[in-house]
Amino acid sequence: MSVQQFVIQSFLNRNGKPLLSLEVSEDDAASVVITISGEMDMNTDDLLTELVEQVAGQRPDRVVLDMAAVRFFCAGGIHTLIRAQTTVTEAGGQLVLRRPSAMTRLVLEITGADRLFTVSPALGSNPGENGDH
Repeated sequence: MSVQQFVIQSFLNRNGKPLLSLEVSEDDAASVVITISGEMDMNTDDLLTELVEQVAGQRPDRVVLDMAAVRFFCAGGIHTLIRAQTTVTEAGGQLVLRRPSAMTRLVLEITGADRLFTVSPALGSNPGENGDH
């Protein structure tokens, strides 16, 4: 599998910064990492959905969403993660959420959606470690 590193950016906010930035890289031969920075809402969710579909088409064993730099996360983000999980699973892979930001973790916990995903707290950690699912 060959995935080149690249960056996708969304619309700019009033400060000239992208609302959402997505960076794709290979973590190892079996994992693709999508690093998400910015806001996950109804204005930006389609970017992640389309990217996950492209990555899943390569059939990696694991797609890791690094969410440490997510500044805003709402119900649209949950919907997008569920779609991503379905897409990756149907392609024979596993979706892992890595280091969800405090905002993301709070929304996932309040809604109970945290139980739907494998969460890895840090780079190189095994999913399920430290009591995370």
